[in-house]
Amino acid sequence: MTYMYRPMETAEIEKFLQQPRYGVLGTFDCRNSRIQLNTVWWIYHGERIWMSFFPWSNKLRNIENDAKVSLCISTHYGDGAKQVILYGDVDQMTPQGDPAYNEALEYELTQKYSSTEEDAKETHIQDAKDGPWVQLSFMPTTVIGDIYDDEESK
Repeated sequence: MTYMYRPMETAEIEKFLQQPRYGVLGTFDCRNSRIQLNTVWWIYHGERIWMSFFPWSNKLRNIENDAKVSLCISTHYGDGAKQVILYGDVDQMTPQGDPAYNEALEYELTQKYSSTEEDAKETHIQDAKDGPWVQLSFMPTTVIGDIYDDEESK
């Protein structure tokens, strides 16, 4: 089997980022000089990537020490071979309870990863009980989109 590589066009990347795919967030853990990888929910909104974490999470601690992050979003096996990698520096961190905390955006994030509206409402209610949360975002400074097409499927 032979694969052909091509970079994604901007419109393809924009469409890809609208899909409910899990991302893998890379942050730098200065305690042991390693990259920490975590599967995360994310949303691309207003040319920014938004996520929410518990204030006690290791990822958030890492970002507070070094704001550089990378987020890799890929297709599932059997769904083609595509990926988008975004790099940037987290420049907004807002704890729940702060007037700037965007509750509507938080619910939109929950909707993206829920199969039904009822599921989204239940998850959002449970998340509020599990909170507080910290919303954070970054404007990607570098975006790379890759497609590996199977020549035999053409």
